[in-house]
Amino acid sequence: MSEQTRSRTEQIRAHAEAAITRRLGSWDPAALRSVTPDGPHHVVVETSSGGNALAVAQHLAGLGYGVEASGTTVRVSPPAPESPSRQEQIRALLSPEQRPATDELLLSLAESVRDRREHQHPTGPQEDLFCGNLAGWAGERMGAVLARLADTEDQVDKLKRKLRTALDGVDEKLRDLDAEVRRYAAGEEAPVLWSVYNKMHQRALQAEHEAGRLRAELKERQSRAEAGETEDFFRPGVTYQRRRWIFQCLSVGPKPNTDETRAIGWLGRPGETATPTALRADDWAHGEWLPQGGAA
Repeated sequence: MSEQTRSRTEQIRAHAEAAITRRLGSWDPAALRSVTPDGPHHVVVETSSGGNALAVAQHLAGLGYGVEASGTTVRVSPPAPESPSRQEQIRALLSPEQRPATDELLLSLAESVRDRREHQHPTGPQEDLFCGNLAGWAGERMGAVLARLADTEDQVDKLKRKLRTALDGVDEKLRDLDAEVRRYAAGEEAPVLWSVYNKMHQRALQAEHEAGRLRAELKERQSRAEAGETEDFFRPGVTYQRRRWIFQCLSVGPKPNTDETRAIGWLGRPGETATPTALRADDWAHGEWLPQGGAA
């Protein structure tokens, strides 16, 4: 077996284990019977049930692999060459200097749509110059709107990839912990102190909590993306987390004399005393703050 074939097989195995773990809630070694190469380009995954096979097929298909599922078996072919994304196709048709639309431009376009709708259209043969001018003005600015659409979809795709990677990492941790517990339960390994068991239990709880949080965050971000909503700053009444730091946003408003927007709230780490803090736009842009709950 060539190194490339071995690497491809192990990669498919890791994806299959992640898919089955996600379906069952924990890793069961008996659920994945075998993962073997089938010629130079294909891999055959044999599972213990049709449900596991379907989960593996759906997971791999979502990653771009070609899949053929039959019963408990999934035959996997390499991903097809990537075609240009919709965002890349849009940008290819725009001017290289085209900048995305600002919030102010989007508001102006919305107002023009309203004005055209509420305008008293003339009757008879005369031309409707008012609506014609508005349509021409809006049409000239569609390039900026399309550029912003492409940028927004890029951000959504990036977040989806980031969260998928994080979820796969959590699934891998859960799978490893489950294997450790099974070895201890079977007597294959004996912990030296009870603290070993306690530590494993705490790690499992943390991993399960992180998995639930990431799945909820993915669902929320997908819902916001589908609704056309984007977050560009902290929101009052929402609690955010950045690694170990927790920020409870109480209000948002301009700083006196400068009009710089600040988010006012409590900042601290679990188990420590929180302090009143004012966060800026730079903290939002570079902090990777994730909403944990609060206002919808």
